Amino acid sequence: MEALPSKISDYFASISQGLGEKLGQLIYAFTLVITGLFLALFTSPILALACLSYIPVMVVVNGFFAKLSKNAQGSKMQALGVLGGVTEELLGAIKLIVSFAQEEETVKIYDKVAEETMKASKRAVFISSGMGGFIMAFGLSFFIYCLTIASVFMQFD
Repeated sequence: MEALPSKISDYFASISQGLGEKLGQLIYAFTLVITGLFLALFTSPILALACLSYIPVMVVVNGFFAKLSKNAQGSKMQALGVLGGVTEELLGAIKLIVSFAQEEETVKIYDKVAEETMKASKRAVFISSGMGGFIMAFGLSFFIYCLTIASVFMQFD
């Protein structure tokens, strides 16, 4: 029965690591886009208008990835809720489990639920990571687009 608390601790440590710093990467990408837009508005309003034509595409792509991430996070939270319920139930009945020598069966049940939670967590982290990377790449393509437009404006100016 000593294995149950250590397994619980290991699974929750893995899940908390999965949350990581994805929100920071998302904020960083949006900050890059907003800063570029502000600089464009400050230096040349005409250039800013050309750059603003890229924004609707970014909004659609970001909306798609946000919905994908929301669904993945929702399934992860649902799996975490199930895991929490099973954990509470098992810890509440620990004396009963030990008295009927059901430790191994209980650990198997917990392992199954924890594995499902881990899969949902890994899927959510994978989607969030991909979303963060794609948004950063999309933000950088926005800057490339703006620089290209700027070079065209400089040639005709």
